[in-house]
Amino acid sequence: MNQFKKLLAVTVALTTAVSPAASFAATDKPASSSSFTDIDTASPWARDLIAEVKKLGLMSGDMKGTFRPKDTVTRQEVAAILVNLLHLQTPDVARSSFSDVSSANWGMKQIEAVAQAGLMAGYKGTFRPNDPITREEMAAILVHAAKGSADGKGDSLKLADRDDVSPWAKGYVQAAMEIGLMSGDGSHFYPQKSAQRQEVAAMLLNFMKVTQGVGQGDAARVSAALTAVNQADEGSMQSALENHAADLTIDLSASGSYGQLPNDEKQIVALDVYANRPEGGFQTANDVKTLFDRAVTTRTVIRQSLADVNHAASVDDILAQNRKFLTDVIAALEEAEKIPDFTVESGSKISDTLTQYRALVADYDGLTDQQKRLVSSAIQGQSFASYPALIQAFSAAVKQAALLIAINEAPEFNTMKSLLEKNAQDLGIDVSAGSDYMKLLGDTAGHPPNYDNQLNVAKDVLDNKPAGGYTNVNDVKTVFNQSVNVRTLFLQELNRVQTATSAGDLSDASYITDVITALEDAMATPNLKMLSGTKIDDLLLRMKKDMIAYNALSQEAQAAVNQAIAGHAYGTYNELLAAFEQAIETNTHA
Repeated sequence: MNQFKKLLAVTVALTTAVSPAASFAATDKPASSSSFTDIDTASPWARDLIAEVKKLGLMSGDMKGTFRPKDTVTRQEVAAILVNLLHLQTPDVARSSFSDVSSANWGMKQIEAVAQAGLMAGYKGTFRPNDPITREEMAAILVHAAKGSADGKGDSLKLADRDDVSPWAKGYVQAAMEIGLMSGDGSHFYPQKSAQRQEVAAMLLNFMKVTQGVGQGDAARVSAALTAVNQADEGSMQSALENHAADLTIDLSASGSYGQLPNDEKQIVALDVYANRPEGGFQTANDVKTLFDRAVTTRTVIRQSLADVNHAASVDDILAQNRKFLTDVIAALEEAEKIPDFTVESGSKISDTLTQYRALVADYDGLTDQQKRLVSSAIQGQSFASYPALIQAFSAAVKQAALLIAINEAPEFNTMKSLLEKNAQDLGIDVSAGSDYMKLLGDTAGHPPNYDNQLNVAKDVLDNKPAGGYTNVNDVKTVFNQSVNVRTLFLQELNRVQTATSAGDLSDASYITDVITALEDAMATPNLKMLSGTKIDDLLLRMKKDMIAYNALSQEAQAAVNQAIAGHAYGTYNELLAAFEQAIETNTHA
């Protein structure tokens, strides 16, 4: 941060009439005493006014405690005054539009801001930033800033030095005097005279009185308001703001933005003011007003964004908004972040919130149209009670949609296995210790785990992916669970055969028929058509043919088939099935 910006963090308007680089060290702060050591050098009429603008935070002195009341003010210093007095946004530009304002100039962005606002203009492409500003120039600037009109007023100008007023400035000088922004000595205006700091002090007070009703004699009330706000805790900040609203010039009217917020939102505004209060307290009423107004604007945008989603009549309405409920809030938070000391909103760091919201937008934009529709359907018609609840639901839906992209793009089953296990919670599948999925590893007591069955589950999820990919996580979950169920049954039947001690233990051939039933149930799942790379209907046809052949055997031959496989430890169910078929073949021809 350059020296001038450090200075502006303490004051709201003009601080010194010379270049900041020449007067302030990087860590210095302006004098904060209630009086200036050179106050006696000010004109008698100006001394109380100087004290007043100091109390209001509109002007301050230098490190030596002097105000230098009769020093002149440059054009770029006036630009800085206007930016802060009127809360103008400084444009994010790298170069000035004026040929005599370098990018290294401390006032470059302030100059651009007042030029864009139409408050100050240059001459033949130059701004003359270091030229002292004249009184007639100040008249024009203040009339513009106060939204006054100079049309037709030049003809009624009656001053002894009327002819000294530039033709273009006559209407502004008359308007400035009529409005009460400036005055002369009764007969003279001294239009070409450079404005002094003590004169600028009077002009600022006049401007505040004309535009905000704050004038000489109000400093005590403003000081009391600042004390109340600076001493308020979380519970009393709302009362402090509302009780001193007039002196802080904040709008509490029912028709205003704050007045239209429900009380819980007003409490958040107060908490934002509390959370962002500078360590040394607010220095000026304008500091409070600026932060308060931005907090109100931010809450208003958030509230409207929530309403837009809650009132959406259809998924198409959500899609038509194109995540506007999120980008509008991002824009509001970005504006809030530009205000010095505004770093926390609703208890969270604005920078962290912006990082989260921007990532959400990027993730959403990476989805297909179909996936965006699924995300929109997840939040439409929910009537969210708060904006964080909306963001949580939207984030979960986007995360699931992004997960579907990864699952649909998985190139092989090892990658799929990793995706399923790492995202089990989001998919709603159980891969915890003791789950059927983990039991597929087999008896690991003294034996290395057998990952083949889990890999086959991943292969089933991969092989059963629809042509257009999975469109929701429930489809993935269903295929996963059905595959786990079938493979769990495979293990059970393998164990039954292995532990059988005689043909009688296998006489009903349930190690085949139970699997047939399970496969028929699995076939009812829309997406489950493949098992270990084999079409389930082909496997069913094979097994049913085997049972027809088995049932055609005599009881003695069936017993011989069961006896042939009883007690054997087959590595896979397919090995068991092949052995069953071989035994049938052998006993058919016996």
